Amino acid sequence: MKTKTIFNFALAGVAAFSLTLTSCNKQVKEILRDGMMTIVYGLLEEVKPIATKKGDKMAFIKLSDYTSSVEGVVFPRTLREYEKMLVPDTCVAIKGKFSLRNGSPSIIVEKLKVL
Repeated sequence: MKTKTIFNFALAGVAAFSLTLTSCNKQVKEILRDGMMTIVYGLLEEVKPIATKKGDKMAFIKLSDYTSSVEGVVFPRTLREYEKMLVPDTCVAIKGKFSLRNGSPSIIVEKLKVL
């Protein structure tokens, strides 16, 4: 299966090439649509745990590579499964859904793997 890479986002089923987030933010928004499954990898720069209105723990993360960064959200059920792996300065691969939250790209984390 062929993949397309966009600032370390991999899309299944299309030809391979690479773009950076900083130089092609508009192009990324045109290629990736809300809800598209993607894989992003890089250095976990920030982990901000918060409490939901119900009191459950969730987290906002920031993942970076050499050229850019992307925000992510880890909902309570996913956080319970991967909380021990969400350590700043760790290289990780994240599988999740692309989202244009507040007009900027982000990932809704579904799975995580330490590299």
